[in-house]
Amino acid sequence: MVRLFGAVTVECDGRRVSAGGPRQAAVLSVLALNVARPVSVDRLIDAVWSDDPPNSVTNVLQVYVSALRKLLRPAGLSIERAGSTYALDGSLDDIDIEMFHRDAAEGRSALRALEPERALLSLERAWDLWDPTPFAGLDDCAFVGPARASLLSSGLSVATDRGAALCALGRSDEAAAAAEQLVETHPFFEPAWELLMRSLFYAGRQHDALMAFSRARSTFVEELGLDPPLTLAALERQILDRSLEPIATRADTGATSVETPEPAAARLPEPPSGMIGRTTEIDRIVELLGDDARLITLVGLGGIGKTTTALAVGQRLLAAGRAVVFADLAAAVEATGAMERMCEAASVGAGPDAAMSLAEADPDLVLIADNGEQIADFAGAVAALLSATSRLKLIVTSRVALRIRAEHVMPIRPLETSSDAGAADAGLLFVDRARRFRADIDLSGHEAAIEEICELAGGIPLAIEVAAGRLGHLTPVALLDRLRRQSVALLDGHGAVDLPDRQHSLRTVLDATSTLLTDGGAALARGLCVVKGSISLGLIEQTFGDEPALMDHLDELVDASLVNGPDPAGRYRMPIPVAEYFTGAATVDGHGERILRAVLSVAGPLVEKVDHRGRWAEGSLLDDAAAVTVACDAAIAQCDADAGARLAVALRRYWLLGSRIGEALQFCTAVLELGPVGTARAHVELILGQFAAIVNRPDAATLLSGAIELAENTSGVEPHLLINSWCYLGSWRCDHGDLDGARHAAARVGELARESTDQAVVGLSRDFGAYVAARVGDFETAVRLGVESLAGARLGGDRYVVIDLLNRIAENLMELGRVDESESLVDEAMEIARTTPIGPLAAKVIQIQAAVDIERGRLSAAIGAALEALRLTATSYPDPVTQASVLRILAAAWCEAGDLDAAARCDGAATGILHSAGAPAESASFGPGERRLEPMRRDRHAASVARIAAMDPIVVVDQLLARSSR
Repeated sequence: MVRLFGAVTVECDGRRVSAGGPRQAAVLSVLALNVARPVSVDRLIDAVWSDDPPNSVTNVLQVYVSALRKLLRPAGLSIERAGSTYALDGSLDDIDIEMFHRDAAEGRSALRALEPERALLSLERAWDLWDPTPFAGLDDCAFVGPARASLLSSGLSVATDRGAALCALGRSDEAAAAAEQLVETHPFFEPAWELLMRSLFYAGRQHDALMAFSRARSTFVEELGLDPPLTLAALERQILDRSLEPIATRADTGATSVETPEPAAARLPEPPSGMIGRTTEIDRIVELLGDDARLITLVGLGGIGKTTTALAVGQRLLAAGRAVVFADLAAAVEATGAMERMCEAASVGAGPDAAMSLAEADPDLVLIADNGEQIADFAGAVAALLSATSRLKLIVTSRVALRIRAEHVMPIRPLETSSDAGAADAGLLFVDRARRFRADIDLSGHEAAIEEICELAGGIPLAIEVAAGRLGHLTPVALLDRLRRQSVALLDGHGAVDLPDRQHSLRTVLDATSTLLTDGGAALARGLCVVKGSISLGLIEQTFGDEPALMDHLDELVDASLVNGPDPAGRYRMPIPVAEYFTGAATVDGHGERILRAVLSVAGPLVEKVDHRGRWAEGSLLDDAAAVTVACDAAIAQCDADAGARLAVALRRYWLLGSRIGEALQFCTAVLELGPVGTARAHVELILGQFAAIVNRPDAATLLSGAIELAENTSGVEPHLLINSWCYLGSWRCDHGDLDGARHAAARVGELARESTDQAVVGLSRDFGAYVAARVGDFETAVRLGVESLAGARLGGDRYVVIDLLNRIAENLMELGRVDESESLVDEAMEIARTTPIGPLAAKVIQIQAAVDIERGRLSAAIGAALEALRLTATSYPDPVTQASVLRILAAAWCEAGDLDAAARCDGAATGILHSAGAPAESASFGPGERRLEPMRRDRHAASVARIAAMDPIVVVDQLLARSSR
């Protein structure tokens, strides 16, 4: 016998012999876990050595196999080779883990059949085999983490089932003692607390049972920040009023036979009441059956709703007059047993060959075969059955597709967590389940919190139900706060008590699903779990290798609902609870570094191009924000200043277009703390100064001046980055009233441009010249220089620059009173912006649109546009000068509308914001708008209102945004 619990050994005649060194023992373990089934050499290598096999790994593997054959021979076992595969030639009785699973299943079956004595015998055998540390000493092997996690879950289930059997036999004190040990070692395992409370009550110790609930409450609240599960709270109430029913046995039911009766023919169960969502899937399945589809397989994660969807389809077919039956295959482990159960459901005598009997009967019905994933050779049996029948149709639910030619695969995905058309299905499910747990709960006004809770639950119905069950005495906001800090808690929370054992917790579901993955699929899952968000296919390929097998592995994860996608943008996403599971199930060291290398390899240059549709190139990373965060964290965690500096340069455009200014400032500051030197330091300091200037930080000029000085004395600095920093410095000084400083910056930019042959650098110089000209009131020159730059920008194809120039030229034309020309340019900028990410430019474009609307007399449109621009400056782009300018335009619109008090509040808030930023009042002035503000500024009452608003401008902004949202 091969012993995998504890240290891996081979037992013969009661004597145990070590399986050898860790790698040799790992080879035996993988073969034993797949006893009598071939395992490819590649799979063995991946499972044993993961990403770091020795150069001569094939030879090493052959040496290990040879040694293992000698070791196994006295036990009557051998290792056979066929082509590029190895197989352990033996039976399930030769592996202790397989015996454990068999005894555990027998015990659970006997317990359900109300035969506690037989159950206890089987469960005791299983418990005697179990050890909390299987594969001891093999921790660094890839297969160990998931296998160990699954065995831990199974062992805990055996322990609680054993306790239930003891209680049923009147040995409640023994059960209580065992439960005490269980809660001490596994304090968050809810069934252990339930067993403890029940066994203490059955032993006549009601007070101790209630104290056990109190201890459970303290454990969950203090350690997880969550109320105890509702199952325990309900059990407490039963103990308090002494209404807890004793555990039934066969003797209680009056049964005389010790044999388990044959189950009756399965009628179609009713789907759970209040089914939410899945309308599209149900319609499609019914449509396929109407189009003569013979086999439809519903695939997805356990608890995702496959069975519920299949039953809903069945009910619809029944209502239409079709014959439908249901076969639960959860207890079947081989195709023969599955076919016998299907015969029974179809009221067909199984005979010696159940599959042949069903084929010969060929009933004209739809048979729902539930839970087919664990059945050996089920796909082959189904394929043979369909080839021998003509009328029978099958709907199979499984965590993996059968992959036979007749199959139509229908993935059952997580529920949508957000919707533009109102409450999404995930939120509706949460509200429904919450109201079942607490009929008096009021969830109105908590829509945003509920949506985020459902997002943290990954849209997985089982996780959503667990989250809803946590409400207890918590508000949705309090629950959300706890889940943000402890999202892993959703993995171990239990759903409804009437769920099957395999779905009692999300961790149990994921344990079972992970065992069905190929080695490549499991490896990809461990790699993707570090990205807590969406990731594009391009970056996946760059990170994990662009090869055909990668798409197979990705499809495998999508089919199993471990990964969602692709979305309309072509991105994939691992639900948060699934990511938490794979993060904890095995080491993910190194995957962050792989993401870092991939991001660096695809990040775009400083000046990016766009395609003919106006979309930024894949290298811009705008669709990969979560992966970028991983890359940044990896660079800092590795203390890799050089990689951090390269990343800062590569991400400059990404941060700008994605309005992620705060992230840019935080990351550049962290990189500088790592101590980069030379060119790397100069680049990071320049970028930090630029983003400080973008948000008008008071220290922006100091940061830029120091960075520029360092850059001009360092070789190899990127010229475009240096000149751009001079432009930012000059602009900042201009906005803060230092015109001499702005002129000095302009002169230096012109000098550097004359030394350069790069047209992009020349264009920067011209653009900055136009900016300075506008700031000193020379709008004609500003327009002329802007038009020259616009022609070059159109040829270059950089739509961000085109929009920026169109906007600035339009603003200068407005100052000159040329409204028609200005409006034409604003319309063009708005049209391009509809298909182009423009980051902080968005507020400025909308701002000029509002100014044009005022000149055209479209006051309602102007106010609406200005409020939208104000929202952007308060959320995505916190620039005080732009915000003050927007407030002034809003004030002008209300002046025109005759509401001088509203105009005064906006004007006063603008003054207060500029004062707090250290910017002069004229930095946010706009000629046409300023002229419209004169009547308001001459009004004494309005002036008083403006002074009050200037004292607390943030309150004014919040009130305006709250008003606009109504």
